Amino acid sequence: MRLSVFGTPRKGQRVTLRVSVHRLGASSPVARAAVRLVGSGVSTSTKRTKGDGTVSFRVRTTRRGTVWVIARKPGFQEARLALRVG
Repeated sequence: MRLSVFGTPRKGQRVTLRVSVHRLGASSPVARAAVRLVGSGVSTSTKRTKGDGTVSFRVRTTRRGTVWVIARKPGFQEARLALRVG
């Protein structure tokens, strides 16, 4: 799986992060993949992607560091992406 994130986390600010999950080497979306955000004081939550492979999170980071975006689905290799919190 391939992850794309639209939006930039900022310490102390509430932002919307839109995560897109696609098949590796193809442009077809991965529906119903479990996507999780962890790190930098973000309250851990898991959501599933829609049919178009996207999911949105409204988050506020409480400290600088890294927010990890983790996507999983049976039959696919887990995908991870690190976002630096400014």
